[in-house]
Amino acid sequence: MDLVPLYPPSLVPQALLQLRAWYIEGFSDPLFTAPPTFFQWYIVAEAVYHLPLSVWAIPALLRDDAMFSVLLLTWAVQTAVTTATCLVHVMSVEDLGWDAKRGLAGLYGTYIAIGELGYYFLFQGFGRDLSFPRPYTPPFLSACVLRASSLLEY
Repeated sequence: MDLVPLYPPSLVPQALLQLRAWYIEGFSDPLFTAPPTFFQWYIVAEAVYHLPLSVWAIPALLRDDAMFSVLLLTWAVQTAVTTATCLVHVMSVEDLGWDAKRGLAGLYGTYIAIGELGYYFLFQGFGRDLSFPRPYTPPFLSACVLRASSLLEY
């Protein structure tokens, strides 16, 4: 739905246009009604990086690709940063009602949580009880994550 502006108008499926119209009408998302410049860049980044990586990740997970955890980290960071920026922008729009802001915060906040929790559980070896191998994490990355988590304790 985010990528509709990148499609040539003649190639946009009608169902996608209807879904987008329903979303805009129901949620009054200012990122879709009057997209700021940064959001236009985020759409391009989603098409060039986020979507292809998401498609690659499923078979990579199944074949236990060593790059999976590293690329999932970059995906999680990219998801958190871009979605948090969108959330901050939506909350700063003055003529958007509180109910609309609350609804959008629920959508954007959930998307942040899914990405970050997914990486957290994978990084922590959550799947070991299910005979799922813990992904390789380079030592420097482990040190960075441990340092960051110790900073969050204060």
